[in-house]
Amino acid sequence: MPFLAAAALVLLVFRRSIAAHPLAWCCAAPPAVLAVWLAVEYGTNYRFRGFTILDYLAIRNVIERAVLIVLTACMVSVAFYVTEPRIRARVALALLRRRETRGKSRLAPTIGPTRRPRN
Repeated sequence: MPFLAAAALVLLVFRRSIAAHPLAWCCAAPPAVLAVWLAVEYGTNYRFRGFTILDYLAIRNVIERAVLIVLTACMVSVAFYVTEPRIRARVALALLRRRETRGKSRLAPTIGPTRRPRN
């Protein structure tokens, strides 16, 4: 539950940034989840027992649990990116705008056609 509460807090605080840059957030989420999980797991259970981080990673099933956490975070990230309709609509509009303005200046629609001076 603490991880769910932390995810909800991040979603509320960075709502506009997530909506503006969903792909970057979806790519950055799995490594961030792994780093937070490792820090919490190591810090609460093993640091005070005299284990170094390398000793901790050598413990049986730690790497397997870390892989499971990264895969789960990747699946959730992909599911979020694919199923969020507002995000899909914004990506589609951005792609359409990019295709429309390809090869054109950004100021061209606002300035209008230019006239060449007569000699």
